[in-house]
Amino acid sequence: VYLSTAKNNTLTAIYANNSNASGWGLYALDSDTNTITQSMIVGGFRGIFLSTGSDYNRISYSTANSPGNNNGGLSLQGASSNTMTAIYSYSVGHAIRLEDSSYNTIMQSSAAGSNYVYYLRSSSYNTLEGIRQYTVAGIQIINGSNFNTISQSTVTASSGGGYGAYIGSASCNTVTGSYIVNTLG
Repeated sequence: VYLSTAKNNTLTAIYANNSNASGWGLYALDSDTNTITQSMIVGGFRGIFLSTGSDYNRISYSTANSPGNNNGGLSLQGASSNTMTAIYSYSVGHAIRLEDSSYNTIMQSSAAGSNYVYYLRSSSYNTLEGIRQYTVAGIQIINGSNFNTISQSTVTASSGGGYGAYIGSASCNTVTGSYIVNTLG
């Protein structure tokens, strides 16, 4: 599914699978105020990819998977003010990946993968609320990702070399009312 300068569309109960190693299940470019719900999106490279200028979109009650790549089951790059609710995301790497993306909200969602599953890079003022994560490594907030909030969440990591949460070169982030642990270290 490719959305290019697409606005005010609703995608309900769709199944999209692009297993190509460089493929996206859903790719949105400069697309705003779209709604995706009750859907399963799978991509070999990225499951759901909200790219530059894709703002104010809503994704709910859906699955976003990238089983063959670490670029994100749900990936935002240059996308802001999007709301994701009740999402399940899986990737062999970062299940949910935000880069240069701010003011996004992820609520009541679960993720699994084999790297830092929630990955924020140069992304600020995002909210992660009520997330559940069971993975090798937990949350990574790096490189100028400031003023993000994590609340009411459970993160269980199981890596001798990883962390439940890692914050590096980032400021003024808040973690509250959450359980974050690495069972192996």
